[in-house]
Amino acid sequence: PIRVAIIGNGLASVCVAKGLKDNPRFQVAIFEGSDGSWVQGQAFGLGSNAQRALELLNPELRKALDDAGGTPLPRSAKIGTGPDAGEFIAYLDNTSPQIVVGRGVFQREINKTIPGIPINTNAKVTRVEPGIDIGSPATVHFEDGKSLEFDAVIGGDGLNSVVRAAVLGADNPATKPRGMGGFNMRIVVPLEKGIEAFGKEHCEEDIQTGWVGDGGFLLTDKLDNGQSMQVIAGWKERPSTGTGWPYQEPFHEWSKDEVAEDLRGWGNIGKGMAKLFAEQEKLFAAAARSHIGTTKYSNGNTCTIGDAAESFAPARGAGAGQAIEDALLLQTVLNQVESKADISKALAVYDRIRRPRRSEVARQSNEAGLLLCGRSDAAVDKEKLKKKFENWNAFIYEYDLEGMVQE
Repeated sequence: PIRVAIIGNGLASVCVAKGLKDNPRFQVAIFEGSDGSWVQGQAFGLGSNAQRALELLNPELRKALDDAGGTPLPRSAKIGTGPDAGEFIAYLDNTSPQIVVGRGVFQREINKTIPGIPINTNAKVTRVEPGIDIGSPATVHFEDGKSLEFDAVIGGDGLNSVVRAAVLGADNPATKPRGMGGFNMRIVVPLEKGIEAFGKEHCEEDIQTGWVGDGGFLLTDKLDNGQSMQVIAGWKERPSTGTGWPYQEPFHEWSKDEVAEDLRGWGNIGKGMAKLFAEQEKLFAAAARSHIGTTKYSNGNTCTIGDAAESFAPARGAGAGQAIEDALLLQTVLNQVESKADISKALAVYDRIRRPRRSEVARQSNEAGLLLCGRSDAAVDKEKLKKKFENWNAFIYEYDLEGMVQE
């Protein structure tokens, strides 16, 4: 059999594993560096493209989205600060609405779809040596000192990917993510808490709402079949000080008083958020980071998918969907493989078809980050923003997935 190592037990990894599971040519194993207890407290949205990609991969994966309490939520934008604060700008869906789902619960549901594929936890990878000559194996080195050989290595190991160094070269500065200056904090609370903070009217609407403000962006949405509420505050720079992310490390505990200060100019929604953040035992913030200058997604028999391939700002809510698109194409090309000698050719095809698409979504997502924080040429002007939001994400949602697979 062709031995395949998938590094990282994330969304893209399981989707690829599911796509290869029934092909007798492959022997697949997943290696996850953590203990596998997926963090609660984060949710993501899957647009119509991502929902279609799951269905094309395997209807069981699409069903897992519903089983995990995925909640269909149309998206809307409002003004967050200034004289027009609270005013409606636009609805952002031009196709069926996105489905918002909790990361941990969805991960557990999709893991159930790959019985028979081992998910090795606490298996931290330190280095990968790609097999460059045709048919030569790649070597995966683990923190505990052991090394294993595989015929193909797929890096689904996220933003701080180790496999990325094997694809781009260890001394390539593009290997590591770069800080983008901004940061965000996100929490998930029971719906009752949301009602206490924002009032019944706001919380009864099944909609994802974002507020565009001067230097920042606020968002609320629902998950767990509408029983929980996600609350996000993101800043390009802090309103109270004009400064961005102040720390060297990417995560840091954040002062609740400082958040309250920054939310002061954001009307009732800011007051409600400050209340919810204050009720947290501890509040953490994360620096906005992304990969700049990614020139390839494959090298010999080793490749990257999802955030490991090229990560970007979450401004268009496209990250999870792009990971699923990556997986759809990668399992398509790998299922054409007849021997170990074909692996590097298949991965080169994946790179050639996938990279232009993902890179374009990355570029437009990073630009959208500035727009949502009131730092585009539209600033916080309602009419100008309305124009910017026309056909929002159409190029993401209307992508021809069947055409990609056909190619």
